[in-house]
This record gives sequence, C-alpha cells and structure tokens, in this order.
Amino acid sequence: MLKTKKTIIEIAKLIKFDPNELLKTLRSINNQITSVDDEITNEDYKNLLIQIKKNKQPAKQNVPQNKPPSHKKFVSKKIEFKKEVAPEEPIKDQDDLQDDLEDKKMEEISKQKQEKVKTTINNKKTLHINEFMTPKELAHQMGIKVNDLIKQFVQMGMMITVNQSIDQDTCILVAEELGFKVKTVQSSENEEEYQLHHFDDLIYENRNVVVTIMGHVDHGKTTLLDYIRKSRVQVKEAGGITQHIGAYQVDTSNGKITFLDTPGHEAFTSMRSRGANVTDIVVLIVAADDGLMPQTEEAIKHAQAAEVPIIVAINKCDKPGVDLEKIKTQLANHSLTTEEWGGDTMVLPISAKTGEGVNELLEAISLNAELLELKAPINGPVKASVIESKLDKGKGPVVTILVESGTLKLSDIVLCDTAYGRVRAIMNDQGQQIKEVHPGSPAEITGFSSVPNAGSTVMVVKNEKQAREIASARITKERQAQIAEKQKSLHDIFSELKSDQDTNVLKVIVKADVHGSMEAIIQSLNKIGNQDAKIQVINEGVGSITENDATLAAASDAIIIGFNVRPDAQARKVIQTNKTNIFYFNIIYDLIEKITNALEGLIAPKIEEQIIGYAEVKDIFRSSKFGEIAGSIVVEGILKKSAHIRVIRNDIVIYQGRLESLRHYQQDVDLVKNGTECGIGVKDYTDIKKNDRIEAYELVERKVTLS
Repeated sequence: MLKTKKTIIEIAKLIKFDPNELLKTLRSINNQITSVDDEITNEDYKNLLIQIKKNKQPAKQNVPQNKPPSHKKFVSKKIEFKKEVAPEEPIKDQDDLQDDLEDKKMEEISKQKQEKVKTTINNKKTLHINEFMTPKELAHQMGIKVNDLIKQFVQMGMMITVNQSIDQDTCILVAEELGFKVKTVQSSENEEEYQLHHFDDLIYENRNVVVTIMGHVDHGKTTLLDYIRKSRVQVKEAGGITQHIGAYQVDTSNGKITFLDTPGHEAFTSMRSRGANVTDIVVLIVAADDGLMPQTEEAIKHAQAAEVPIIVAINKCDKPGVDLEKIKTQLANHSLTTEEWGGDTMVLPISAKTGEGVNELLEAISLNAELLELKAPINGPVKASVIESKLDKGKGPVVTILVESGTLKLSDIVLCDTAYGRVRAIMNDQGQQIKEVHPGSPAEITGFSSVPNAGSTVMVVKNEKQAREIASARITKERQAQIAEKQKSLHDIFSELKSDQDTNVLKVIVKADVHGSMEAIIQSLNKIGNQDAKIQVINEGVGSITENDATLAAASDAIIIGFNVRPDAQARKVIQTNKTNIFYFNIIYDLIEKITNALEGLIAPKIEEQIIGYAEVKDIFRSSKFGEIAGSIVVEGILKKSAHIRVIRNDIVIYQGRLESLRHYQQDVDLVKNGTECGIGVKDYTDIKKNDRIEAYELVERKVTLS
C-alpha cells in the first residue's frame, strides 16, 4: 500500500483538525496506527476523509429526524382545540405557501447545479495530475467552477484557497471522490512537450570522443593535458591543483578529442562523478612512484559505475626505481587486468613531463573511439550537460557545457534547472566567439537568468514564455520540498533543541567563484565535526560577497568564507561596521584546515587526570597547627603541594581531596621527590592511618581535535 508521505500531524494542519481526534478516527479504521507521527496510506487517508464527512452529516440530519414526533403531538393538540385555532389558519397558510415556494425554487436551483457538475464530470476525460497543482488549474481540467471544487475540498475537511499549491496525492483523492479517472504526470514528462525539436527523421553524424582524465591529486593529470595542448594550464590553478572541471578540445593527428580534466583532491568527489557520467572513455592516471591512492580507487569506482572503458596511463615512468608490476597487481585487484595478463584493460607507461608514451596514449584513445562508433543527431532535441557554472560581474551567469545531442545555436531559448534565458554568446575553449556548438564539443555560454547547478541538463525550448513557466514550476516544486523538509514533529523539535544545547555550532556563509567549488566546499564542511561541535552552512552562492551576505552573517553571528571571491563596496562597509569574521581562500585544503581549527576552538578542552606520584604513610603525628600529620615517604614519582590526592587503604579509595600542607624536616616545601621523607597534612580529613597510600594527581587540559 502506498504511503501519502504525510504524518497525522501534517494532515491535521492541512484540514484544520485536532491531531488527537484524527488519531482516534484513524485507529477505528486501522488499529496498527499508534502515534500522531505515523505516516498513513492513501487508502487510510481516503477512508479518513469519508469518515469525517459522515460524522458531519448525522449532525445535520438528526434535527429533522427528531422533529416529526413533536410535530405529531402538536397536530394532535391542534385537533383537540380545533375551534380555537381554526380562525388563524388561513393567514398562516398563505405565508407558509410563499416560503415553501421559495424553498422549493432554491432546492431546484441547487439540484440543477449539482446535476450540471455531475454531467460535466461524466463527460470529462481522464485528468492529468501534476506533482503540484492549484484548485484553479484542477478545476480548469475538470471543466467546473473553481468555487464548486473548493466546496468539495471543504466537504472533505480541507480549508484551501484558490491559488494554494496542492500536492499530487490530495488532488488524486479529490478527483476520485468526484468520479474522475486520473493519470499522474511527473515534471520531466510535462517538460518534454516544450522542447523545440521533435523530428522523426533524425540525422546522425560522427561526433568527437569525450575523454575524462581522472586520478589522485598531484599524479600528473593536468600536466599530461598541458603537454597535449602545448599550454600551461596548471600554473593558472592555485597551489598547482585543479579545482574546476576543465573542458578542452584538442586537434590531434587522429582527429579531434574533447578532454575533461577533473580535480583529484578528495573534496571534489561530485566533480569526478560528473566527469565519469558525461564521458566516453576514462584515462586513469597513476603515478609510478605512488601507485593506487584513495582518489584513484574512487575514480575507478565512478568509471565502472558509469560503465565506460578505462585506459590506464602510468605516469612518471622516467623516474628511477619505479615498479610497474606492483601497480599492475594493484589494478588487477580492482578488476582492471592488463592485456598482457589476459585482461582487456590497456595499460600504458608515459611521462607527462617529457612526452614519452603520449602519442601511444592518443592512438589508444582513437582506437577505442572507433570501436565505440560514436554518433549523435545534429538536428534533434538539444541536450547538453553543465560541466561548470559561475557568476561573472560583466557577463552575468557563465556556463560551461558539453553538448551531447543536437546543435546549440546563438539566440536559442535555453532552460536548465530554475535558470532560463536566450543564448547571448557562445565561446569555444580557446575563448573565440562561435555561432553554434555540435555534439561532443565543449563551449561557454551566457544569457541565463541565474547560475544553474553543475551536472544538470540544458535543453532548448520553443519560446521564453514556456521556459519561464517551467522554471517557475520547478521553483515552486523546490519550495514545496523545502517546506516539507522543515515540517517536523514536536518530538523532532525537542530532540534538536536538546542536541543543540550540548553542541557548539559554527555558522558559515560560503561564496565561491564557480558552482563546482562551492559544492565541494559544502560537502567538505559537512564532514567536519562530531557530537561536541558541528558546522551549519546557513547560506551559499556563486559570485562576489554581497551586502545581503554580510547582513545575514551579522544577524546570525556567522563567519563568511570567500573562495576566489571578494566583497563588494557595500558589503565591506557592513562587515567593518559589524566586525564580522571573513576568511579568504584559493586552495581548498587550506580552507578545510583553517575551518577545522576554528571549530576545534569552540570545543571546551577535555580535563584529564595525570597521576604524578605515590607516597606510603609510615607514622601519624599530631600538630597543634595542622592536626594529624602523615609521616610518609615518596615511593614513586613526586608530590606537589598544589596536587589533588586520594587516600587508598587496602586498594580501596576512602577519601579524595587536596593537600593542606607538605613539609620536609620542619620546612614547608612545594615539591618532594621520589625516595624522600615528608610530612603530609590532608585538608578536612582526620582518619588517615599507618600503611595508607596517598596517590597524587593533577588535572590537565587537553585540546580536543576533530581528526
């Protein structure tokens, strides 16, 4: 049985009922329901609404049912005193007759309306129910007035407004109650109607092979691509590591190849996953001096999950003392058996620095591309993947895409996530303006209304109005999903309040230059923390740090992280006025280290006991000033006057406190070493005896680390 994905509390809010009353009604329908936090099935939901409707009807029907007996008594009395009442009857009959005629007229009008609605329902085709609909939209499909539909909602116990967004489950229940047949429509099915091209006679042509270079950080991925492109890409990346997906097209003797260079740092898992999902071939770089590393193994999993062929390039083979056989064994353990060992994985030794083996690698790529027989329609619906996205001050949202099918042209109306617009400019990987992009080619386009998410799909639609409608529907859907996530039971709220009291929270606002970096930063920050301290990202975005970001940080007592971005003039004033903490980074592992240290600073240090020495009581003396003094000898470690102590008798702790005095040969001392006799005065304790052991310890603060 399908669940409604709603708890009894959520349904009670929706139909304006007491949750406990609903629980009682539901338990009479299904005795397995025990709590107001339980989710209920569609069938139980429907039966609940019917039961509420029935419970309302008897209250209306009981009045006329109880009246006839009293009316009969009245008539019988009227017959007994007929002579007294008779003269007044003709006048009352005329008034009653007029009232009866008006009542009958109203009943006939009401019946006509109901018959009209029933006739409309009987003649109507199957309804197409979207994920979210308003009563206005639903009534239009039904062919009835929206007020009549709202009345039906009210009869079923739901108070709604004309433009209120209603979820799919509720729409289905109301439609079925009115006798309609329904068909659920997902947003993706609905959006296909708006695509610009729908050709049955698609023209397929050969397209460029898309190759993703993957591997561990600093194993030479970008250096290899530098050699192939005869450029210096890596020196442009902060710290010499790739922090974006780079999309490049290279002309080789074997034809054009589109390369995607993914980051190897552990924080960029999502980027590597996207790279594997849009590629035809993965070139896995393994450093000969390091072998397989964590991100290498992760890249293998991504490629195998995407079911794309893998070519292994063992880099840095020009270094002395490298063991290729060891690396081949490691690869075999991950289901990548080399061809010389009877497998089907091509493993090539190369040197990205000197260029040794690079031509053989390009030939291997071309050979695999021929076997794949890569073709794509050039005249069909345009489909492109977002490789990277950013906000440029002069150009606005700038999106790096890889076209998978169709031809994207200037002035096309594009839609991606909740962003849409007209393509204003197209640039290739060399920064040159072009008019169209073919399948298998990367490009940078401008014209979007906002920055779309990396990894999402771009499509071309008929006109801007339709693009705006779809984007608006997606925004509504996202908002409804966010509202649903925020709706919590009282138990959840109290649990969170209790946990927040015990947990230190560092609130953070993240702004980055590109969407992929922002995504990687947030994923990394969410991994930092434990039960004592955690990070809460309260806002994130692509582009410069704005006045709104600075104001939110001040109001929320949050810090601001700027990754390759800076605040504008208005934001700087707010930051200076409120003395908001702001940190700038351009290398992600520096960011992670700094924020980890900041979070550790919020955690109270751990207090640990450190035992510093033991003493044995040899005799007991009396002192007029200090009372009982334990004549002792230090048998292990040292004793300090400031130390905490425990008195131990027969291996049982009988007292715990502080030293009051520590003397050596009638002199007060602060410290007594091992093997030295001393007199010990124990504060507020007089029952110390011969042969007792005194354990001395200090309380030491230890800084808590999150690693």
